[in-house]
Amino acid sequence: MAHDTPSTRSVFEQLAREGLVDPAWADTLTPALAQQPTPWFVRGMVGAGAWLAAILLIVFVAGLGFMTGAAGFIFLGLVAMAGACAARYRFDSDFATQLVLAVSLAGQGLFVTGLLQTATFDDFEVVLWSLIVINAILAAIFPDKTHRFLSVALIFGSLTMLLYIYEVHDLLAVLGPALAALFMWLLAKESAFVAQSLFDTLTPIRAGILFSAFGVTMMSTIYVLPQFVDEGFQFYPRPWLSSLLYGGMLLLAERRVLAEVFSGASSAFAIGVYAATAIVAAAAWPAPGMILSLLVIVIASVHGHPVYRGAGIAFLAVFTTAFFYGIDVGMLVKSASLIATGVVVLACRWLLLRAVAADGGVADA
Repeated sequence: MAHDTPSTRSVFEQLAREGLVDPAWADTLTPALAQQPTPWFVRGMVGAGAWLAAILLIVFVAGLGFMTGAAGFIFLGLVAMAGACAARYRFDSDFATQLVLAVSLAGQGLFVTGLLQTATFDDFEVVLWSLIVINAILAAIFPDKTHRFLSVALIFGSLTMLLYIYEVHDLLAVLGPALAALFMWLLAKESAFVAQSLFDTLTPIRAGILFSAFGVTMMSTIYVLPQFVDEGFQFYPRPWLSSLLYGGMLLLAERRVLAEVFSGASSAFAIGVYAATAIVAAAAWPAPGMILSLLVIVIASVHGHPVYRGAGIAFLAVFTTAFFYGIDVGMLVKSASLIATGVVVLACRWLLLRAVAADGGVADA
């Protein structure tokens, strides 16, 4: 025979009759129950409805823009972004959050469309600079984590395209490490930002910077493609410079780990770790993404951020796949390289676990 599941209210009413809870339990429990998180599938349906409503609104606004011309697109885009930002401060529901996010992004699209249609601003670089300025402002004032993350990604994506337009894409080898260094600094200063009530603001910005570093470094896999090599175009010049910079940052990060886990950062084991890191960096000289992945994994482990550690592992898998399947060498060489890499990683893990156990630590997986 099926039994009905008692509701929370009926349970507390029974407890109140038995004298086990305060008779005024409703005054405390009702607000707490109201603050419980909405199930993910409900939030997903609400978000989908918000984006559908936003699309219909965007189509209507775009129609107005076509009737008013380039100036109308620019004006409507600015109004959409300003209105979305103001609405986000006023409303905090799931529907409103997704709706204003879609409207703000659509506003940027309308603004860019207007710029492209304006004869005075026919250079694409002006559009990119406009996106950088707009998203820098929105990243600072728009109170939404997803929007801040996307704004940072758009800023550095536009900056990367500008490097190609100005034919100074040699700086790509430095841009990725610079973003990684900025990410490391923001992660190291996390406690200070929490004390200054800036944690919610800087967390999505920090994630956007890491994602941008991944994106810039991922482009280093393109230079190994035969079609770019044959044409003589250096899509990512001097990837070894990125590897060198990432390797230096990885050694600094390992020094901190070894100082905290073992007796010191200058022990015989530490020197062995430094030597192994130097060998790995030398082996991955043309593939800076591998060293960046190891750097992110180490830094995330030090600061206790499993999400960033997972991102580093995922990027390592994606970068390795893109690099080895894009490089113009035979499948036998690729297979041998992957097998050798796996053997080295397993051997290093075995040595590390033995060292941790010998030092009195817990040798977990």
